[in-house]
Amino acid sequence: MTEQATANAPHASRRTRFLLAVFLFWGTVVVVKLAQLMLINRDQYLTEMTRRSVYVGHIPARRGRLLDRDGRVLAWSSRHLRLLWDVPPDIVSASRDWHLLKTACKELPVWSGDDIRDRLGTRSCVLDDVTLRSVTSPEQLMAIRGVRLESYFARHYCSAPEVVLALGQVTLIDGAEVGVSGAEKTHDALLRGRPSSYRVMVDKHGEWIPETWRKTDELRPGFDVHLPASYPSVYSIPTWSRKPSSTPAAAAGG
Repeated sequence: MTEQATANAPHASRRTRFLLAVFLFWGTVVVVKLAQLMLINRDQYLTEMTRRSVYVGHIPARRGRLLDRDGRVLAWSSRHLRLLWDVPPDIVSASRDWHLLKTACKELPVWSGDDIRDRLGTRSCVLDDVTLRSVTSPEQLMAIRGVRLESYFARHYCSAPEVVLALGQVTLIDGAEVGVSGAEKTHDALLRGRPSSYRVMVDKHGEWIPETWRKTDELRPGFDVHLPASYPSVYSIPTWSRKPSSTPAAAAGG
């Protein structure tokens, strides 16, 4: 027995050294990877993590008005809101959220308990042309889980054809009205204003975490522009026409 144990001792020693070498190798790999993560690529990984967990959005500013040389309004914009509501799957949560929505908004449809029950679990239930109450901010409304706002503009013009031709047209780009012809294009930098920006954390399902919502830039509406005498003017009381800028563009705002 003693002779056999003595003969097996070198094999056991080699096996032990081999296992230690394997552990040492993988330990070194782990240490190198951790060092790379913490020291070399730290900023890159932090940036990628932030990009996945923080949503940055913009609220377009209302475009300024165009006025003739006598101060009469020739073109102006109105903001409209569409509310999208992910209705909770249970009646208690849905009824609570609906009560909060009625408190925050005017002119919502009249829904009974059965109407709400029929919509339980509905994604992006659409409520058009929402009007916020004067005491309600878009931020307060969007703090209700599962609620999103789409903001869009309609540009209005006077009906005098020769004036409208000189005023030009606008189009919607990322929710903001941008001049593409005529006076709208010439004075676009003044008319467009500056959008508001915000940041909000999102959970692993991509849902906003309401208490993390932060405004990062203040909204500044566009300036009114008085057109020079070279532009056509309106000398009689005009009738007005509404000309939508484009299809609604998604934004969080009011």
